[in-house]
Amino acid sequence: MFSDMDMVRNVKLALTDLGLDKIPREMESLTQLVKAIQDDTVKLRESLEFTQDDHEKTKNDVRRLEAENSVLYKRLDITENRVITMEKSMRDVQEGLVDMTSRSMKDNLVFNGIPESAGEDTRMLLLSFMKNRMKIDDSRFHAKPYDATTDDSTIWIHRCHRFGQTGRNGAPRPIVAKLISGRSCVMKHARNLAGTIFFISIQMPMEIVEKKKQVSDIFKKAKADGKRPRFVGRGDSVKVDNRVYSAPSVKPCALSSLDIIDIRRSMNIQSSEVVQVTGNKFVSHVATVESVHDLPGIITAVKSMHPSVASASHNMYAARVSVQGKVQHYQDDDGEHGGSTHIMDALKANNIENVIVFVTRWFEGVQLGNKRKTYIAQCTHDILSSRSYI
Repeated sequence: MFSDMDMVRNVKLALTDLGLDKIPREMESLTQLVKAIQDDTVKLRESLEFTQDDHEKTKNDVRRLEAENSVLYKRLDITENRVITMEKSMRDVQEGLVDMTSRSMKDNLVFNGIPESAGEDTRMLLLSFMKNRMKIDDSRFHAKPYDATTDDSTIWIHRCHRFGQTGRNGAPRPIVAKLISGRSCVMKHARNLAGTIFFISIQMPMEIVEKKKQVSDIFKKAKADGKRPRFVGRGDSVKVDNRVYSAPSVKPCALSSLDIIDIRRSMNIQSSEVVQVTGNKFVSHVATVESVHDLPGIITAVKSMHPSVASASHNMYAARVSVQGKVQHYQDDDGEHGGSTHIMDALKANNIENVIVFVTRWFEGVQLGNKRKTYIAQCTHDILSSRSYI
């Protein structure tokens, strides 16, 4: 017979053989593991609740920022509209000033090539020139005070003076004379100056002179074809066979800030590095043009690239756009006399179409004279070359 101790021992041995003696220890380990998981779950729940609170706060911050951005965009659009309105008003005022200046100059004639001397009496010199060089008879000059009965066949000089700077090699300054009457008589006798160094022109505002240059090719071609073209209006349009040709005028259009960003991307507007010259800075820009209708938007977008560009001394440009198989030319000096012509020359020389090139100039106090033309041409060539247009 087995004793109780033997039975206990045998049971333990059997449990050991079956591996059941480890169950209590494993149960204890499992209990600890469950407790650890429960602790981690509690921490995770607390962290999730904190994250949810933080997420809600972030959402509130995003909503607040969106609201603030919406207000800022509205303010920006209001500001842009005000700027556009001011620019339009300024253009209207400028156009009005040009028109007033043109009207005030309509009786002014400019006499070029008359020798200049110190202490001269400009009026007497001009009268002598008209009589001796232009062969105008003494009877044509009005010796009495002007009255309403004086017709345009009688020359009456209200005032005259020299203006501008002495030209190269000491060339004399031109004389401008305001005529109360007799302009047509003087211009009729101007044919007597043919083949000499002297010539007479009608004084015009610089803005009209620039536009007149743009239609001068039409005038010359019509004359070469045996037609009888003439300048009409303020002198900036040409009339040929009852058809009037005017210089193209492309003005910036009203765009929102988002529209401008879209245009910059779609038109691939690219800019060069700043070129530093003594007392001046130059930057060039280039963009593709798919249609003439793109020009106003591109012009606005370029001038809106940076406040310093919009406030630059000059933003001249030239564009060649193919319209139904014919290449149309558009250009603007923006006050830089002849500047856009140098840009256009580069486009023509390389037969580049559907492209617009800007050259921005900041004048900082140093006059460049004719050297500025070289810098404008070089900036144009560099931007076209760096962007593989040539």
